Amino acid sequence: MKKNLTFVAGSLLGGLILVACQPDAIKNPKSGLSTQQSMAAQQATVSGQLNHAEVLALFNDRSVEGRNLIKQFTFKAWYTDDGLVRQRVTKGGESVRLHGWWHIDEQGRHCLKWSGRDEHCRIIIQEDDMYKKIYSSPNGEQTTISEFWKFADGNFYGL
Repeated sequence: MKKNLTFVAGSLLGGLILVACQPDAIKNPKSGLSTQQSMAAQQATVSGQLNHAEVLALFNDRSVEGRNLIKQFTFKAWYTDDGLVRQRVTKGGESVRLHGWWHIDEQGRHCLKWSGRDEHCRIIIQEDDMYKKIYSSPNGEQTTISEFWKFADGNFYGL
């Protein structure tokens, strides 16, 4: 009986090792990419991409002014040093205040979680004097979500 258990356990372990060593065999149904390809696309460095320390220095206890290109609004935000973010969004002459949380993840991405919404993490790049928040899809396509053109220390806008 003990021999049979050892054989079964060894067979299971061997099977797990084989599966773990073959990430290309597992395809993501949405992107069609293998696990290995998807991970490489997510980790690929984009030209001008800021690292963890640079993103932290750019946002920590700083106010920013910018524009969301997808939803077509301007904003002013304050990223506190304890992970809170306060933002005033202006669209069509109307202004709305939002609050949420922010952090920089282990990949150096700027992460935001607005109250009542899912968290999203995006890379930050610098192009000349403009900073941009970029969404990188698993297949490597990149979309600029936001542009930031002004940064100031502390709660510059009184948010």
